[in-house]
Amino acid sequence: MPSATSLIRRLVLVLSVVALLAPAGAGPAVAAPGDVYTVADATAVEDGGTITFTVTRTSLPRLATTLTFTTADGTATSPGDYVGTSNGTVTFAEGATTATATVTLVADTTVEPDETFTLTLTVDPLNGSCADCTATGTIQNDENLFSIDDRTVLEGDAGTSAVEFTVTLTPAAPHPVTVDVETGDQSAVAPDDYEAQPRRTLEFPPGTTTAPVVVTVKGDTLDEVDENFLVKLSNSTNAAILDGTGTGTIEDDDPKPVLTVTDVRLVEGSIGPKAANFTVSLSPAWPQPVTVRYTTVDATATASSDYTPISGTLTFAPGDVTKRLSVEVNGDVEPEPEETFVLRLSQSTNAVIGKVDGIATIVDDDGYIDQGYTLVGGDGGIFNFGNSRFHGSTGNLKLNEPVIGMAHTPGGGGYWLVAKDGGIFSYGDAEFFGSTGAMKLNAPVLGMDATPTGKGYFLFAADGGIFTFGDARFNGSTGAMKLNAPVVGMATTGTGNGYWLVAQDGGVFTFGDARFHGSTGDRKLNQPVFDMAPARGDDGYWLVAKDGGVFTFGPSADFHGSAVGAVGDAAIGIGASPSADGYWIADSRGGVYGFGDARNLGDRRSATNNAPIVGFAVVYPRR
Repeated sequence: MPSATSLIRRLVLVLSVVALLAPAGAGPAVAAPGDVYTVADATAVEDGGTITFTVTRTSLPRLATTLTFTTADGTATSPGDYVGTSNGTVTFAEGATTATATVTLVADTTVEPDETFTLTLTVDPLNGSCADCTATGTIQNDENLFSIDDRTVLEGDAGTSAVEFTVTLTPAAPHPVTVDVETGDQSAVAPDDYEAQPRRTLEFPPGTTTAPVVVTVKGDTLDEVDENFLVKLSNSTNAAILDGTGTGTIEDDDPKPVLTVTDVRLVEGSIGPKAANFTVSLSPAWPQPVTVRYTTVDATATASSDYTPISGTLTFAPGDVTKRLSVEVNGDVEPEPEETFVLRLSQSTNAVIGKVDGIATIVDDDGYIDQGYTLVGGDGGIFNFGNSRFHGSTGNLKLNEPVIGMAHTPGGGGYWLVAKDGGIFSYGDAEFFGSTGAMKLNAPVLGMDATPTGKGYFLFAADGGIFTFGDARFNGSTGAMKLNAPVVGMATTGTGNGYWLVAQDGGVFTFGDARFHGSTGDRKLNQPVFDMAPARGDDGYWLVAKDGGVFTFGPSADFHGSAVGAVGDAAIGIGASPSADGYWIADSRGGVYGFGDARNLGDRRSATNNAPIVGFAVVYPRR
């Protein structure tokens, strides 16, 4: 008669065969006799919603299988901390070796230690076995949060230096809290660049909120890019990790090679492109590849019309010291001033940029004259000389008040005319920014001056009242002062942040960054002063009297001569040459007299003017 053990073995064999032959639509089978199950511990923050355990099986064949599990309280209790169960399910798909068991967590705002409960799988011993069917679920407190900061340290040439990271716990906990910390390589590698730290545990006693982590960095004399390593937090207890990675940046402090770019000057030509050849140099030669970005930037020359723009990355292989970049410059037959554009370096690697900009100067070969000036009559008629260009006039308009002055935009691409009531007429690239034409004035407007940008202008009245438009800044006036003589002239500083006013007795008033260099206010003059002009660097100025006499003040205002005896009715203006090494004086008949390097480019002395000349303006290059 067969023994009981033999009968059990036959039964198991029959069940195994039945499981193998079960039809696909028959639903999940019970565990196969050869299955061996394990369940791993799990951790989740309490506000995370669920905690997930991973269940693993080893068996052949791997059939679709469903197991059950139960939970049991530990320091975590159901239903306050989690939702307990006595009939949870774990389902393995056919062929799968892992499945999950999920338990719902209950969130709260209580500062408390981490809490635990257990999960146990139920496996019929006739259908499988457990290698480890009980796991611990840890519910991590997330009212206390760990974070670690980033730190930067200079590398040094030798020895070591310490960089201290701070691990912060927020808020302080009423119970002990721990977190593991260790270093990890990034572009910095231990032990060459820093000393690695193996994983260790930081302890935060009750009430403690910070703990230091000190890492030792090693110095060298090798030029290299800045390098990084990590300080990582993990395995916290009684707190969650908000920011678990601190980045340590080792800043290289060794001398780098220097990149420079040359300036270029070339004659434009009349047809076809010509090459503006820039040389980019690296000094000294370097054992590592060096790269630098380059791009062309407009100055007074314009991309596409004057030159063909380029951009890209230049690479110096180890040992290279020079590279050439060529920009095509377009020829034309139009007389024009010298124009410039820039080849700009940026974003270098393994080198520093010593000279950022290479300036290309396109020299005109079409007969351009580098000086110019304009006369304006009381009727707004315009007379151009040298490189001054005609853009329009009020000569054929009926004016409410006569024109009394004018100002050019930088480069001479346009100009403004101003009338006695402060009405403004703009031509060419001169923009209209406003006027006093509709205001009731205490004294008539006597002239104007433009800002260095050409994006604004000043008007001045006979009482020294100042009116600003566009980007012109008001820095004060004599409008509320009692003057010995009316204001007759104005000049703006090169920054546009200040100006001078000059009165008919030669008294000078300074505002903003305009400096006082002297005046004729205490002298007895043969003729009244009519205008003024600033000298080089705003370090002086010239005054001109009605008879063409010139008074100089300040170290850069050199005396180059006067128009006494040459002026007809009255001198009405003075203007410095573009170099400030000379000046012109204009009179009411349209005569223009040059001194120093100010060349005589023509005037109206021999012509018949419809109205007296009232204004004189010099064309200055665009800054």
